[in-house]
Amino acid sequence: MSSQIRDQPKTGRGRPRGFDETAVLEGLTQTFWRKGFVDASLDDLSQATGAARASLYKIYGDKTDLLVAALEHYAAHFDSRVAAAIAGTDTADDALRSVMRASADRLTDPDAPPGCLRCRATLEMSKVDPRTDAAIARANAAFTRNMARLLAMNADLDMPDQDLADKAAFLTAIVNGMVISASAGADRATLHAIVDRAVDAVRAT
Repeated sequence: MSSQIRDQPKTGRGRPRGFDETAVLEGLTQTFWRKGFVDASLDDLSQATGAARASLYKIYGDKTDLLVAALEHYAAHFDSRVAAAIAGTDTADDALRSVMRASADRLTDPDAPPGCLRCRATLEMSKVDPRTDAAIARANAAFTRNMARLLAMNADLDMPDQDLADKAAFLTAIVNGMVISASAGADRATLHAIVDRAVDAVRAT
């Protein structure tokens, strides 16, 4: 997954001693997710990651590059969730419901960051910088590919490639709509009902 969605960070000069890349990426992700690109200050990013500004810039580049790294980390985390659902469930329906209901649960969790970093970056940063445009496109494409992976995990689906792509795009649109619905106050039960209708719809057509 990572080779599909990310350009390699600037690593030529090495990391400072004690630099925990996983913790840094998680801190970047959480900060951009909660605050957005514009409102996330360099002090916010440094505090959240436990890394000095100079270290962040040396390894990743400027603030735009930090957002790119966060998007890549966010997408890779979702890839892992999908892989776990495929390994832990017996049918495509169960895997789809598991992944999409987990998203619904997170979207309605008051302690979680609001919305979705992928969607937030798409709305806030599209057409701002070629680097973010490319990272957003990779993250969105990776999400849709994961929907296709979930749909195709059962041999009985056996659908044409274009049909699979169309259904994966439909499910992506459903999840994106759930982000907006949750922001407008939709509760968990409502989002779960949307998930169930969406899964039924892709299986019925």
